[in-house]
Amino acid sequence: MRWDRERTRAFGAPAGDAPLFITLGTRRRDGSYTRVGGRCGQGVLADVLKRLGAAAELPQELRHPHALRHTCATELLRVDGVTVADVRIFLGHASVKTTSIYLASGEERQERVVALRERGRTTLDDDRGAA
Repeated sequence: MRWDRERTRAFGAPAGDAPLFITLGTRRRDGSYTRVGGRCGQGVLADVLKRLGAAAELPQELRHPHALRHTCATELLRVDGVTVADVRIFLGHASVKTTSIYLASGEERQERVVALRERGRTTLDDDRGAA
């Protein structure tokens, strides 16, 4: 909550409209911060995620910024109507082939595909159109 307040104060906009990752600068004795709102570099973000990931007992391989990017892309692909081409643009990939690594199919999704196939539909997109 403090993070949201500082972002709102730094950008003069609702926290939802401000960048998520900013620096707070140095904390003053009165509790305020210097240089609030600076760009949070890769190293700072990596350190924060490493520390928070350890506190949350995440596996070591998930304690880095790319894990957030991967999660975001994977979740976007689960949204109805979002295509790999949409996610490619969002991530800034030059090729859909690069984005396709986020298409790994989980067991639940595979079971849905089999169930659809048994009902005569060939893809999850066919099922969406029937709804």
